[in-house]
Amino acid sequence: RPWRWQSHRTRRNDVLRPHIAAAAASLSPHIRVERASSSRWTKRFSRMALVLMCGIPSSGKSAAAADLAARIRAGEGASPPMEVVVVDEPSLHLHRNASYVDARAEKNTRGLLKSTVDRAVYRGGPAVIVDCGNHIKGFRYELWCIARQVGARFCVVHCDAPAEDARRWNAARRRGPRGDRDG
Repeated sequence: RPWRWQSHRTRRNDVLRPHIAAAAASLSPHIRVERASSSRWTKRFSRMALVLMCGIPSSGKSAAAADLAARIRAGEGASPPMEVVVVDEPSLHLHRNASYVDARAEKNTRGLLKSTVDRAVYRGGPAVIVDCGNHIKGFRYELWCIARQVGARFCVVHCDAPAEDARRWNAARRRGPRGDRDG
């Protein structure tokens, strides 16, 4: 399989596992689940989860996040439908390129994303999908601590596209309908 599901203390009644597996199988051969964990409180609060999309730019993170959110909302498989909150730069009215132009802007963006996730993850709350770069290990750890604090499930989905493909997709995305750059 092109994706991996590594887990610490996962439960057999994990409601996100079929959704993530189906999304990974249907989207791209480059998607794999890096880490998933459940805490002992998740049996009582099975609806809440924190999913981090991780990977290089233009690797398919947003497409994977949108497909995963649609599958969770629809309640495919044996799982009931769930509410989903997708946290990304556009949902916070931030321009992706301007948010990461220098270290100060990136630090402010990460702080805003972290505070938004902190407000969105709560006991009995929705599944939260964080769709941004998440390339800094310390930032992923801070988000894991937020999930652990409320007893939410935590999962990292890594979109592992080859760098050449990502560059080609990014160049094609930057071209407007007439082939000019809108960048």
